[in-house]
Amino acid sequence: MPQVPGVETKRTASGAGISKNILIMIGAGIALAIVCVAWFTLRRHSSPAHDSANSAAVAETPVADLPPAPEANRSSNDIGTKEELAAPWSSKQFTYRRPFSGDKLEALVIRLPGGSEREPLYWGVELQAPYNHCELKYVTDLSSLASQYGFRAAHPMIVDTCNGSVFDPLKMGTLGDGSWTRGELVKGGDLRPPLAIEIQVQGNRLVAGRAEQ
Repeated sequence: MPQVPGVETKRTASGAGISKNILIMIGAGIALAIVCVAWFTLRRHSSPAHDSANSAAVAETPVADLPPAPEANRSSNDIGTKEELAAPWSSKQFTYRRPFSGDKLEALVIRLPGGSEREPLYWGVELQAPYNHCELKYVTDLSSLASQYGFRAAHPMIVDTCNGSVFDPLKMGTLGDGSWTRGELVKGGDLRPPLAIEIQVQGNRLVAGRAEQ
């Protein structure tokens, strides 16, 4: 094709313009890609540090500033504190709930002489006679014990209010199978000592455990 003066010069200029635009677009794409990579890299490295900072803040929170933990539910056979039975022969009446049947029974715990301040000696009994279903009573008035029940004693006793039987908390009595239990019969015709209840010490509290059947 014959050369036309000026035509080749215009085509070259147009081609140069197109090449320049392509280079600009490629450069912009590369720059955008670099920015994106840098952003994701900074995000990935900054997140653990942020989480660590939050963890450290939680770990450094003083215990006093944390809400108190809910108090554990006390046993249904919780009796009270050791201070309530601080002296020998002190006592407290409570309601005992049998673990399986759920039956409720009136009961009594007595702090006996002996033991130690660290490990006091407690005796728990059901306040119902084993066989005649009469009420048992803890008598601390020794003159009343002598006048009403005809028994002279040097310390408090457990009595059967129906037949006047008297049980000594300091003596051990024998059962029919040859085993021993506290509360020996010292007067009257009852067949055995009162039914005993195990008294457990849990920290500063007294809790009723197993009971005789």
